[in-house]
Amino acid sequence: MKIKTFWVGLAVLCMVAIPAGRVFGMQGFYGCFQNFSSRNVTFKVLKSKHIKYVDNIGWNKQFYIKADNTPFTSYAHIQFYVDGKKIAYFDVKLAFKKSHAELRDFDQSAAPELQMYADFVKAPGEGGEDYWFVTFAPNESRWMGEMANTLKNIPISDVLLPGSHDAGTYDFSGKCPVADTNHVPGWVVELLKLAKISVIYNYFAGVCKTQDMNFYDQLNHGIRYFDMRICKGRDDDKIYFTHTMQGLIPLEDLMDQFKKYYEQPGTEKEVILLDFQEMINVDPAKVFNIINERVGQYLVPREMGVNARLGDIWAQNKRIILIFRENYDDPAVWPRGDYFYNSANGRDVNEAYKHMQDSLNNRNPGKMFCLGTNLTEEGDEIVKGFLNPLGSTPKTLKQIDLKYHYPVHSWLNSHIDDLVKNGNAIHENFCNGLWLTELCKHVNTLKANKYAN
Repeated sequence: MKIKTFWVGLAVLCMVAIPAGRVFGMQGFYGCFQNFSSRNVTFKVLKSKHIKYVDNIGWNKQFYIKADNTPFTSYAHIQFYVDGKKIAYFDVKLAFKKSHAELRDFDQSAAPELQMYADFVKAPGEGGEDYWFVTFAPNESRWMGEMANTLKNIPISDVLLPGSHDAGTYDFSGKCPVADTNHVPGWVVELLKLAKISVIYNYFAGVCKTQDMNFYDQLNHGIRYFDMRICKGRDDDKIYFTHTMQGLIPLEDLMDQFKKYYEQPGTEKEVILLDFQEMINVDPAKVFNIINERVGQYLVPREMGVNARLGDIWAQNKRIILIFRENYDDPAVWPRGDYFYNSANGRDVNEAYKHMQDSLNNRNPGKMFCLGTNLTEEGDEIVKGFLNPLGSTPKTLKQIDLKYHYPVHSWLNSHIDDLVKNGNAIHENFCNGLWLTELCKHVNTLKANKYAN
């Protein structure tokens, strides 16, 4: 009887193995390798398990690898080459509680002029997939200056600029307090402070964090539009970045990163938009003084207007268009209501497509404009994701956004004509800068034909 019970139990275990595996998130992975350089970058899958296909798509040399759905471990060991010379290995493995991706043995001497960026996110629950991205690109820290002859006649309201949404959240962690804003009820804040449960703060950090790179690195990866949202510190009078939570780095230190970038030679033609969309419990005069002390010499006077050509801005040795939502009367501040607007976020990818298409079709040419590609998770879905960690609901913004980067990028690729006609800036969450920068370079080359004479 005992032997029979053993075999019955084993059979039941085998029958439930696949569903159990799926519930615990072992669904396979979806990977994207992108080469934007002029060098011959290739890869070889040295070893793999449960690989479904390798494909090649698009003008930007993208290759995709996808693993089979499986309750067991999926993995791939990939070696990259530049002009036949080994440059790096990339290992990705998917297993319950052990999923990881690692870029290793990177030999910069194989291609010193290239940037290589890798990212990975583990998506929880049934129906999810782990996503990884490996990107090769030329050094884009001076991309506007390098194509100055192409850009010089394009107005600032028409040039296509790569951007980052909620650009200052890169330091968000479980150590960050909930911001002193109206986004979270006061009783919730007090309860959290009383509970001091680290897992809750870590969860909120994952929900609120939208970028991985600091401002200096974003600039060096090509980002030229920055969505800035700030608030007064909960426990002091300093100013911090906010996205429901409050960051740990004060505004002075954040602006020092822009100063450091512009003190480098070769940045004279790198024009950026600093868009302060929110200032919560903050005096705009204090914000302006902090900015002016560090980069005031680079601020573009608003009298130049949105039709100012990049060449005209460069001629005055100016580089930063400073945009405030709040009223502040200074010639170097561009009031947001008069000079800038952005499109709405989508709750899902199809809604995002509609918002983007409507915004491009109905572009106001009299203002600067940002096309938002990021998705916003519904509040109840965020709560469900926290309460049901084994379910299919994403728990962090990174798990949401990396999942949708490929379809959104594909949509943008298929709407090049619309971007040439009406595009101005594009921002996204968790933007390493390289893909958007290459897209913007491509589109701006086409835009330049409108201003050739």
